[in-house]
Amino acid sequence: MYSKTKFIFFGLFFNLFFFGCGTPEANTDSDFVTSDAKAVQDEAIQSEEDDDSFTISSYKANKAGAVEVGFSDTTLVWKNSKMGTKKYNASRPSFGYKLTKPHTKAKLDKQLREISGIAYDETNARLLAVNDEVGKVYTLHPAKGDIISQQKFGYPGDYEDLTLNGEFLYVVKSDGLINVLSAVTLTSVQKMNSGLSTSNDVEGICYDGISKRLLLACKADPDSRTADAPKGSRAVYAFDPLSQSLDQNPFLLITKDALEDFVKTHANKNTKKKRLKKFVKRAKEIAPSAIGIHPISGKIYVLSSVGKLLLVFNRDQQIEHIEFLNSKIHKQPEGLSFASNGDLFISNEGQSGKGVVYRFRYQP
Repeated sequence: MYSKTKFIFFGLFFNLFFFGCGTPEANTDSDFVTSDAKAVQDEAIQSEEDDDSFTISSYKANKAGAVEVGFSDTTLVWKNSKMGTKKYNASRPSFGYKLTKPHTKAKLDKQLREISGIAYDETNARLLAVNDEVGKVYTLHPAKGDIISQQKFGYPGDYEDLTLNGEFLYVVKSDGLINVLSAVTLTSVQKMNSGLSTSNDVEGICYDGISKRLLLACKADPDSRTADAPKGSRAVYAFDPLSQSLDQNPFLLITKDALEDFVKTHANKNTKKKRLKKFVKRAKEIAPSAIGIHPISGKIYVLSSVGKLLLVFNRDQQIEHIEFLNSKIHKQPEGLSFASNGDLFISNEGQSGKGVVYRFRYQP
């Protein structure tokens, strides 16, 4: 009897011990949900009634799943593209993110309160970031946000965003100057004049592996190079880093009319007019703060801190999806980047508090 009781007690102790500790896999960057992220999810649930987030999409659910409505999708070429365990099916597109439920939330050091851009370096399992006005690249832990190292590459300036491509890291300033750094040492290699200027107010940069060019998202109105652009529109230009030449025709032109039309056409028919009017107004306030190419679908993602928007475009410059972000979570969204499996990183400036980086799981 004593031996049996001792055996049962030992078994209970053994199970409780391992239940409390968890498995090693549960504590990897990609698998665990941080307590901070859980708090964000709980807050989002509590504030659903007065939530200022809203989804408007051309993807409509039916019995067969999600299908695309009203567009000729040019992304069929990526239909069989695989990244990790994820697969993109162009005949059944979906947004794939719940932007009120981050998987991880990383609070940043006070040096990065004005974090202006991020790039996920998957090969080395790190996030690279720049801070507005400081000529440094910060290496961060992707889940915890701790500063691992920092490397000075230039004088103080208005550095807005950065992107990786192979052996190079590109950092762009608001005046269009592109600093080319070594992706290994993070030291300066050369500088390139994109042909844009402070009048364009360049805020975002990403490398498009399809066109083999750098895409530069501008916050200000297009200048005379885009003479036929409607007033208040926003342009994304393509820059060839090999020939160091800018395509004078916008790679992507975002107009207020197109935004308003998309919101009114694809919003839920039960949406109250007053609420719909509010989201139309937010959409038309767009001022791009970051840009990225989805690694699986190849579609173009544009983030705007003003209006707190995330837009998805296909390769024909057509809007496919708009996420109006929850302002309690995304206080000042300034940077975005992707992991190869589609996971999305969004960085927010701290305003009066700490900057943060969220990671959102991709669930197509």
